[in-house]
Amino acid sequence: MENPIKIVSYNVNGLRQRVSQFGSLSNLLNTFDADIICFQETKLRRQELTSDLVIADGYESFVSCTRTNNKGRIGYSGVATFCRVKSAFLSTEVALPVAAEEGFTGFIDRCRRKEGLEEFEKDELVKIDSEGRCVVTDHDHFVLFNLYGPRAAHDDTERIEFKMKFFKDITEKMGESSA
Repeated sequence: MENPIKIVSYNVNGLRQRVSQFGSLSNLLNTFDADIICFQETKLRRQELTSDLVIADGYESFVSCTRTNNKGRIGYSGVATFCRVKSAFLSTEVALPVAAEEGFTGFIDRCRRKEGLEEFEKDELVKIDSEGRCVVTDHDHFVLFNLYGPRAAHDDTERIEFKMKFFKDITEKMGESSA
């Protein structure tokens, strides 16, 4: 009997601070003893992706960073997925994905109807992707979406609509398609 895959999801509220708290990225990842670790709200821009924040012995990393300066917010979201690398001598390397992608826009072209994202226009998905809110990893027998949902201030009607559409059309439909 195979061991089940252990997946952990954690809103780190700033990856740099968590790494500092644990002394290294490896120490942080190893505390979870998990095959796949999904971090949200990494608060990193692409130019801040240094080796100490994305490279750890025994793990492959897949990240999505904020690429927009929306209302003065730079590096305010972001997600990172770390997948444990199994020994080359094992017959199954279940934690490593066969494919990975930053965001929805490429994934949508391949799987639009199947995944329940058909109500989003391509430009809406590009907007979501520019905020660094999704990493998709395909592990052959399952697909993992590491998501960080948008925030909206109570007086920002446009952002509230964007947030509600995100949660309604993505999270609910993703759950329906996996049921």
